[in-house]
Amino acid sequence: MTPIALLIAVLIKTKTPYSTYFNGAQFVHFLLGPATVALAIPLYPHWDRVRSLALPLALGLVAGSLSAVLSAVGVAWLLGG
Repeated sequence: MTPIALLIAVLIKTKTPYSTYFNGAQFVHFLLGPATVALAIPLYPHWDRVRSLALPLALGLVAGSLSAVLSAVGVAWLLGG
């Protein structure tokens, strides 16, 4: 389940209006743009190296995502969720 779908499900289940959610998340949303640029600027000079390592990076992202999902589900299961 993607994070967006999960967020939508939580907002619907808790009957929280999106405007209320966004008011609470506005600070994080504000910082997301500068954080993206701050990560992109140091990567740009090394773009050729990043492209040459695309497969290992993709495999690492998949492995990290899978372990995060499985550990979250495992903890929820252990706690009776």
